[in-house]
Amino acid sequence: MQMIKNFLSESRIFLRMSFLELKVNGVTTTLLALVIPVGIMALVFFIGGLSTPDMGIQMLSGNLTLIISQNCIIFLAFTLLQLKLLGGFEQYSVFPINRGSLVFATVLFRMLLLIPFMIILLFISVFIFEVDLNIHPFIIIVIVLAGINLSTIGMLLGVFSNNYHKTNSLLNIIMFVIMFGTPLFYSVKVLPVPVQYIQYMLPFVYIVDAINKLIAFSGYSFQLWLDIIALAVYSILSLTVSSFFFKWQAIE
Repeated sequence: MQMIKNFLSESRIFLRMSFLELKVNGVTTTLLALVIPVGIMALVFFIGGLSTPDMGIQMLSGNLTLIISQNCIIFLAFTLLQLKLLGGFEQYSVFPINRGSLVFATVLFRMLLLIPFMIILLFISVFIFEVDLNIHPFIIIVIVLAGINLSTIGMLLGVFSNNYHKTNSLLNIIMFVIMFGTPLFYSVKVLPVPVQYIQYMLPFVYIVDAINKLIAFSGYSFQLWLDIIALAVYSILSLTVSSFFFKWQAIE
């Protein structure tokens, strides 16, 4: 019980530090994460690509997944990398701090930042692009599971990187692959069968499909439950990987 109290206390301190950092860096800088998703939707809208309801839902699902990816991969990786380069890991290793509390607080902070991002994106979709929505509460579960899955990628990059510019280049490549190499804005069924098998081994297809079905909810289906179960399994694996690999590493 005392260990849990210490973990929650440490997480609360790290969470407060994250909000103070946001205050210093400015909210405007953080909101720049909306530029790409909104820009993609606007571009497709103005060339007539959102003329059908299914396309509008697909674009919104893909953009929500993209927002989660940006927050839980890019920002988390840079947060941990910056802390590491400043000697934060070496300092924390001196104290009896649970390394999991830092990861938990950082991921929780990024998940909380998703709330205003998603509200803005949903507002734009409904009132500007006229996308019809019927959101099911289960979408909260899917977003949390998606955040856990993708945060592992950001955590691993931040912990094992030692160079800001190399990490930035690698993250650009990863985000490019996510945007155009995963079925964010198109159906996975249009891909060749061998590529589909590869996609089903990654969490993105389940994230997008679950969000798609839950923002335009029309009833429970086997595929929806399959998406949620798959994301839950991936989340367990992600948490296991995070706890195994994340250590207070000294800079070489």
